[in-house]
Amino acid sequence: MLRYFFTLLFVVTISAQQPGDFVDIQKINPHIRLDIRYATANNFLNRAVYPQARCFLRYETALALSEVQKELESIGLGLKVFDGYR
Repeated sequence: MLRYFFTLLFVVTISAQQPGDFVDIQKINPHIRLDIRYATANNFLNRAVYPQARCFLRYETALALSEVQKELESIGLGLKVFDGYR
């Protein structure tokens, strides 16, 4: 019985981290600015590592940041994301 519990726990943990849970932050709120340095030569390697400057976050995180962005916009400010899941 204990063996099945650990197997189930492992499957649930792996399932919770599938790429389907991630969204492009700019599809949720295009007003959030990105500064993904590894998609440019402006990093310590002096070359682009990633082909595109995109940032993927968990859906719930993206929604939360979108709400913060909306509040900040009301006072003339905004968010800039420097990194995320790529």
